Amino acid sequence: MLKIFVTLMGLTAMAVTVFGQTPADGDQLRAKGWNSMAAGKHSCNGFNGQSGVCMVQNECAKLNGKSVGKCFPYGSCCSVVSESCGGYSDLSTSYFKNPDKFQEVCVYKINIKQKICQIRIDFERFSLGQPTKSTNQSAYACEHDEFTVFSNDNTIMNLPVLCGENSGQHVYVPLNPHTSSDLNDRQQITLRFRLTTRDDKYNDPTPFWKLKISQLECTPTIMPTKRWKSTDDDAVRQVSSSEEKENSKYSLAPDGCLQYFTDEDGSFESFNYHKGQGHYLGNLNYAVCFKRNVTTCGIKFEAVKFQMAYNQNLTRFTERDCDTAKIIAASQTTEDVRTAESPSETETAHLHNDYLLIPDGRYSAEKLFASKYCDGSLEHIDDVKIKTRGPLYVAFISDDYSSPDEDVEIGYKINYSIMNTGC
Repeated sequence: MLKIFVTLMGLTAMAVTVFGQTPADGDQLRAKGWNSMAAGKHSCNGFNGQSGVCMVQNECAKLNGKSVGKCFPYGSCCSVVSESCGGYSDLSTSYFKNPDKFQEVCVYKINIKQKICQIRIDFERFSLGQPTKSTNQSAYACEHDEFTVFSNDNTIMNLPVLCGENSGQHVYVPLNPHTSSDLNDRQQITLRFRLTTRDDKYNDPTPFWKLKISQLECTPTIMPTKRWKSTDDDAVRQVSSSEEKENSKYSLAPDGCLQYFTDEDGSFESFNYHKGQGHYLGNLNYAVCFKRNVTTCGIKFEAVKFQMAYNQNLTRFTERDCDTAKIIAASQTTEDVRTAESPSETETAHLHNDYLLIPDGRYSAEKLFASKYCDGSLEHIDDVKIKTRGPLYVAFISDDYSSPDEDVEIGYKINYSIMNTGC
């Protein structure tokens, strides 16, 4: 009886210290490699930077995984071995990376859990062949390498086909929530890389990628954030503010958003921006959304780089300058159209229709409004603000035409900051 009493007293003392942890103690635990389960998210980091999922060791073994770190309270940060071509995953968080040996087609399948509304795909690394033009005036397209996402019936999902340099980018894949417990009736999506063999005729760098795939519940489980303490540095890891920030990053995106940014400030860029050395793809039409809170009254944008196609310069490369124009004769040049006083002076012929839509954007210095931005317009404006009580978003639109005379289909990198005051 005395032995049992002493044991219980020891456990009680440990519990008291665990729930009374200070931030400094948490830093020591993080240094020891411990991960915690924060707000229902299962991803973790191993000792050598390897990514994994928190689970009990027995479950890790059943999945042919290996322990690469520690988790509280599940014990093991498990790295699942089948992360490449021909693999599949049933996990809430999984990884898909390029094979060690080149393959022309590499496929990875994700079995969707019940009550999942979205998949978020993070391109932790993504380097494929650059898009090219099939003719002098056609838009840039993925003609050599491409990444696509397919649904159950092998139909391409409503996402852009991507190639080029996209490390650090992400996309959201909308799903119809699945409630059936029948394993034969479950949803599945397929991620596919189709690659061109490198040889003397096509010598782009060898492709590589590492994707993080997160299944997002329709109604996420919210777990209370606790501060842990232990006299044993190897016991637990504190739930830190950085983990809470990571939780927000994996929130459900508003309907219709291909990308969703939850930080109050940051930057976003066009696909294959490649530090201003790439080209954006043709035939794109997607929305980039930003999280607002109860005090948000607007958002501010400042361009680091901005270069798109354009037709004329009547309104400082905004609005009508970004619309399709018409020319009087086939012999008329693009410059003739740009210097025309009005699009109504011209007749039928297709030109550029590429622009970034910033709804009712306001130039801070000039107090002017415009919604469509093309050419280098945003680089020549100090900033553009949206003041609204509604959703915060921009949309990128590109057509199937590119300039035969100018290299202008570059793209953009834009800094943003949420406005909570000053509106």
